[in-house]
Amino acid sequence: MSGGKDSLSLLYMLVKHGEELGIREVYGIHVNLGLGSYSAESEEVVLEACRNLGVKCLVLDLKSLTGYSIAELAALSKRPPCSVCGVVKRYLANLAALELGADAVAFGHHMDDLLRFALKNLLVGGRAGMLKLSPVAEGVPGLLVRKVKPLYEVYESDLELYARIRGIRVVGSTCPYKYSDFIAEAVGGMLDRIEREAPGFKLGLARRLTKLWGERSPEGVSSCRVCGMPSSGDVCSFCKIMLRATGSPPGSEVRSRVRALAAVLAGGDAGPLSG
Repeated sequence: MSGGKDSLSLLYMLVKHGEELGIREVYGIHVNLGLGSYSAESEEVVLEACRNLGVKCLVLDLKSLTGYSIAELAALSKRPPCSVCGVVKRYLANLAALELGADAVAFGHHMDDLLRFALKNLLVGGRAGMLKLSPVAEGVPGLLVRKVKPLYEVYESDLELYARIRGIRVVGSTCPYKYSDFIAEAVGGMLDRIEREAPGFKLGLARRLTKLWGERSPEGVSSCRVCGMPSSGDVCSFCKIMLRATGSPPGSEVRSRVRALAAVLAGGDAGPLSG
């Protein structure tokens, strides 16, 4: 959870409707990226939501785990902050889910976001890039946790309304490294114009894409020789970034610390746990 309306609304939905959905327990995962007041507010908002819902929350402090903030890692690795952030969040979310023994990781991506990036990837990255946005991606036992996007058919406007009705407090500030993606914005504008003239077009397109994707199974996934986490090659993206930034990838140490934190959280009372 980032502290925005998408992930926090999803948290409320999963908790409020957990019994009818067959969910035994929901854990919250938040990554503090070390971005000053923005990260401090994000963590505060996430923990407040988890307390209100009685959800156990694992806060993973990147600076504490690796010795570096996201901005420092981006500068040292000479990669865009958003690129590094994506790798770090995916790595830590999967790692935490594995150590918690979770059946799936649920992401708060809504329909408008997914359609924008699906079509953008089709235009500039080909079908392979588009397939990564499938609403369901199967996992690999002991290596990669199943990923699900329950809000895949939810309009962003409906999600905003849900958050207001629920009175969900969200982060008021914007990430200082937020990237303006011109192509995705242009695609989103096109989809909005079509939707105004043909209401329901987006939902129909989302459902057609779902049939195209089906439930994806991971291909070419192996184990990183440094940390043992999923990788498409010999070394995973997280360890590559750390190696380039620091000369010494701490993947195995990070995994050990997250495992210890997850064990304490899973066995304790509802409440936050930071590390």
